[in-house]
Amino acid sequence: MAQQIRTALLIVFTGLVLTSFGCGSSDSNMVSVSGAATWDGQPIEKGDIIFQDNDPSVVPDAGKIVDGKYTANVKPGEKTILVYATKASGEVDPAMGMAPQLQYIPAKYNDDTELSVTIPSGKEFAHDLNLVP
Repeated sequence: MAQQIRTALLIVFTGLVLTSFGCGSSDSNMVSVSGAATWDGQPIEKGDIIFQDNDPSVVPDAGKIVDGKYTANVKPGEKTILVYATKASGEVDPAMGMAPQLQYIPAKYNDDTELSVTIPSGKEFAHDLNLVP
């Protein structure tokens, strides 16, 4: 009997974990959002893009920016966009073994973002980001 209870609890826990990470039945509603990502006319070499729902109870969706392009699976709806990208600043720090990283995208595109988009239902949606100083 104790083994059956443990098995049942494990199944319930696994279902909750998968659902909270977007692996549940809502995956069919996800939209593949992609586009170019530039800073001051140049491709963002590498960074992160986050699509934050206007409802704070909804988990944000995110993707990677690589060579000026990004792709992310995003739930439909009104989103606030946050873009983060860093680059080496200065010389290599011997203690760290690398140069310190500098966030070069201004706060108006991340922590204090002014970017927003409405993601329509469907399979794919293109949205370019041309960020300027």
